[in-house]
Amino acid sequence: MKLLNNTPIPDAILEPLLRKAGRAVGARTQRVVVQVNRATSHVTSCGMAYSATWVRWKGGSNRKLTTDKGAFKISLPLRSPTERPHIKKYRDLRYDPLTVAQRFFAVARHEWGHIREYQTGDYWRLPNSKRHPVMDLSGRVQKAKRRIPHDARPEEIRVENYAWDADEKGKDKDWAAEEIQALAIALRESGVE
Repeated sequence: MKLLNNTPIPDAILEPLLRKAGRAVGARTQRVVVQVNRATSHVTSCGMAYSATWVRWKGGSNRKLTTDKGAFKISLPLRSPTERPHIKKYRDLRYDPLTVAQRFFAVARHEWGHIREYQTGDYWRLPNSKRHPVMDLSGRVQKAKRRIPHDARPEEIRVENYAWDADEKGKDKDWAAEEIQALAIALRESGVE
């Protein structure tokens, strides 16, 4: 795994956690590019996976990095929501480093599920919201005017099933407890409370 870390958290803490999240859903983690960014405007992690055979890295030496059919970006919140009391949705939220670390693991595992689909070819072989029509509950085929809502897309449902299967096998947040706790301690020590 090639880790592009744009946070003050050391690579030695993020890399084992991200590898364990990938192994939980059955993805190959050797040659996947993972970019971790700081998310200062929201309280929770978010991510985006994409299919790629190479990624251009502009950090330092502007070079191409080859990938194993996938890469993803994930954000790690480093700012307490209480620092932004003027934004209504942040007023009542608390920043708990352990909860942030657990959510980071859950989002990373979800994005690794997408990478697994790209690596095995399931994304293109099985129905997805871009290429295949999807039937609604009444049996009619939906028209292609709009995309299906995010949580109802077939590829998102499959990825959630990968995460549930990992939970059934015991590869959940308790399985990665040491790595999650190390990230929570690093978040606390970085001065974010």
